[in-house]
Amino acid sequence: MTVSNAHRLLPLIALLALAAAFGLSAGTAAAQTTDGRIVFQGCDVTTCQIYTVNPDGTALRQVTHGAAARFQPDWSPNGRHIVFAQDSGSGSAIWIARADGSHARQLTYPLPGFSDQWPHFTPDGRRVLFTDFTPDTDGGISSIRPDGTHLRVITPNSGESYNDAVLSPNGRLAFMRWHVGNATMRIYTRALDGGRERPVTPIPLLGWWPDWAPNGRRLLFSSNLFSQRPNGAIYSVGSWGNSVRKLTHPAFPNEDWSATYAPSGARIVFTSDRGRQDRFFSGADIYTMRSDGSHIQRIPLPSFILYPDAPQWGAAPLKRGSTTGRSSLWQRHPSGGSTMALCASPAAQLAIPGCRLSPPRSLQALAVSPVM
Repeated sequence: MTVSNAHRLLPLIALLALAAAFGLSAGTAAAQTTDGRIVFQGCDVTTCQIYTVNPDGTALRQVTHGAAARFQPDWSPNGRHIVFAQDSGSGSAIWIARADGSHARQLTYPLPGFSDQWPHFTPDGRRVLFTDFTPDTDGGISSIRPDGTHLRVITPNSGESYNDAVLSPNGRLAFMRWHVGNATMRIYTRALDGGRERPVTPIPLLGWWPDWAPNGRRLLFSSNLFSQRPNGAIYSVGSWGNSVRKLTHPAFPNEDWSATYAPSGARIVFTSDRGRQDRFFSGADIYTMRSDGSHIQRIPLPSFILYPDAPQWGAAPLKRGSTTGRSSLWQRHPSGGSTMALCASPAAQLAIPGCRLSPPRSLQALAVSPVM
């Protein structure tokens, strides 16, 4: 070994020594370095914008600004970019920006009255999956390159209902569908290029918001949508529909939802109204926990963010420093005054499922099923 090569190995040797000191394997030490900042949408009574924050609540940054609502963010795998949906006045489109919100540009251009939502990077970062809605249908899945080229249709948008797709590292697509057979709402998987669709969540749980574990072996999902049934929780399930596990147990009538894995797979971030009256009267919070549902911790956020939601844990490096942004103009009130005003805003109706005054037609027939 040359002196030059030995010099290059010094950082690795130091990392291994640190891992040994704490009883960690090299693989564990490397995995722990991948969990960086969390991106989420934060709504007040006027709009919804995108924020990033360290998992302990420090170094909060508002990364999008302006009158248009921005929501449903996702990280690129390397943590350098974010994608999100942005209100277009007559619908919504998919946008991409650097991690600090700069150099934002539009990726999709839906027709007036049409909406593109739920953008998710593929694991290799080469494409962005999204759901496209027309005024008469419940969604189809498409993808596009991060430079806005090579738009592809993956599933039909013809009333068949395909929503919120995420891709596993081994090329397995997971998505939510409405009213297939006797299932009001359920998560399915299939190969990216087609083939048989396999239901993987139990019918009574009304599964939605899927997210793959980084190793592709399990899926997270939430068990409630539009508050059609009380006490929704976070579950995980094997990639083939086996081994359903209930990870959270919020006290009735509170709920947990919108869960996603950290890049290491060791932790999970999710939204909850636990500790509050309920999400529509006293707001919500973002929490983290271990992948087995233990060690739940709330991320402290300032009160001007009335309703944080749609968190995604990325690989963007942690930041030092205090929170930046607006002063606290809006407070959460136990009486529900400010949050009720929030749900009256057009931005919240677009970005927050429970605030929508007119849900998609397929939701109007939602049945209340026994809680599993």
